[in-house]
Amino acid sequence: FLHTLLPSSQTDRSRPSGKAAPKPQTHTSPQSSRHPFQKHTAMGPMTNPHPVSVKATFTLPAETISEVHDDKTCQPAVLGLPEGVTPTKPRAGNYKYSGMHDQGPVPAPREGGPYALLIGCVGRAKARSDELLSRLIREEKEALKKRKNKEADGTNKRNAA
Repeated sequence: FLHTLLPSSQTDRSRPSGKAAPKPQTHTSPQSSRHPFQKHTAMGPMTNPHPVSVKATFTLPAETISEVHDDKTCQPAVLGLPEGVTPTKPRAGNYKYSGMHDQGPVPAPREGGPYALLIGCVGRAKARSDELLSRLIREEKEALKKRKNKEADGTNKRNAA
């Protein structure tokens, strides 16, 4: 199954309705040598104000595989067309983003941010899932082939005797 981990402010449901979570105090210092996007809170530096990760766990009879996909292992997804590509009307049945609607070009989507990273993490988790499932199918086919060959060898030996 797939877990999506969002910032705690988006997932904390334990607060009574109507009461917002306290906001962390932020400070900035002109002498600071921190990264320009790094915030500093009363609890210490926050390197990523919008942490995003996807955890994929596969429980198999022989093993459990768990992977975490985050900003260290994934790239943010590119949502629009690559730079320099002009929007064109897609063929019927093609559902990829084309930048074109029936009435003309669609405005370019906003790129970057935590949702682009979330989409990138989900895409990476899906690709890894596909790799795992393909490997399992290959292994099952090889095991079935070996079993059939072994049975055929046993039948041939009995017929020869």
